[in-house]
Amino acid sequence: RRSHLEALSSTDRRQVSIEFVSACASNESLDRVKTIVADGIDTDAFYVGGDGSETCALHTAAFNGADKVVEFLCTGLCVDDGMESSSPSDGGMVDVNLQDGNGWTALHFAAGANSVDVIRSLLRHGANRQIQAHNGYTPLLWAKRLSNHEAARELEMIHGGNNGGWVAGQPLTSIANRFFSLIPSHG
Repeated sequence: RRSHLEALSSTDRRQVSIEFVSACASNESLDRVKTIVADGIDTDAFYVGGDGSETCALHTAAFNGADKVVEFLCTGLCVDDGMESSSPSDGGMVDVNLQDGNGWTALHFAAGANSVDVIRSLLRHGANRQIQAHNGYTPLLWAKRLSNHEAARELEMIHGGNNGGWVAGQPLTSIANRFFSLIPSHG
């Protein structure tokens, strides 16, 4: 899939990367995102966007609340009868826990944007809610710092075994100890 993109001049590749990052910012551009991914762009690479900042596709989509783009970028290749196919519905297969130069993940960006749908999608695809950015913030702490209550509630919930042993921001052993302390001892 990458041969098409690699055949372009460096100027054209840069233009495609700017277009890709821009397209990832909106669900309305999902078809364009799919086309660029099918043409072979590196979905985990960091690109300089039109505004001069460096970002990757997943971080852009998460920051802008583009949940359908996030869902597509997190999916893998379509499998038909046990054989991999190359189709427009093939996802970007991104590293859902990819960190930027500051240690931020897509989950940090979604928490900062108070984007619950994106948070749900990222958690379904294995995002680690315990990753700390270089400043020490986890996505939950970042949501709380910004008073993004909906995002904080979502990050505190248990999601299909992907809770890393934490419930409502507390270790599971702490909750169990509190529960067992309520049971009277027979001594």
